[in-house]
Amino acid sequence: MNRKSIAPAFLVLGMVFLIIGMSTNQEAFTYIAIAFAVMAFIVNSRFFRRKK
Repeated sequence: MNRKSIAPAFLVLGMVFLIIGMSTNQEAFTYIAIAFAVMAFIVNSRFFRRKK
C-alpha cells in the first residue's frame, strides 16, 4: 500500500473513533482517535520519505 493512501485512512479512522467516543462518552475511543491521528502524522512525515 502506498503511504499517500495510508495517512488519510488513519485520519478517517481517527475521526470515526473520535465521533464514537464523543457520542458514547467513553475515553478509550478518544485515546484511540488520538493514536490514529499521531500515526497519520508519523506516516506522512519527512522522516520516512525516501531521499532522492
